[in-house]
Amino acid sequence: MTVSALTKAAYINGMIGQPWDVDGLHCWRLVQQVQRDLYGRPLPDVEGIVAFTPRDLARAFDEHPEHANWKRADAPEDGAIVLMKRGGSHARDVHAGVWIAVEQGGVLH
Repeated sequence: MTVSALTKAAYINGMIGQPWDVDGLHCWRLVQQVQRDLYGRPLPDVEGIVAFTPRDLARAFDEHPEHANWKRADAPEDGAIVLMKRGGSHARDVHAGVWIAVEQGGVLH
């Protein structure tokens, strides 16, 4: 499925400012929705999140069923899932978004 840059831009503009909700649109659900709508890729849920604490989120990403297939990209690629770390001595992935290559490119999260 190929989506034009203009269509991506309109889609992204519609997503910006959407309220975050633990039971609704949280970071992984946003990633799932963007991957499905713009790239035609269904993604499994992230399970095991109880309180949306950094510890729960890190564990959920570490134990994700597709984690073994994830690989680090040297440069941003359109549609790549971006995992973000919380600073500190034990920094682990606790937030997710999608790299969108429209204009200068950026992370939708």
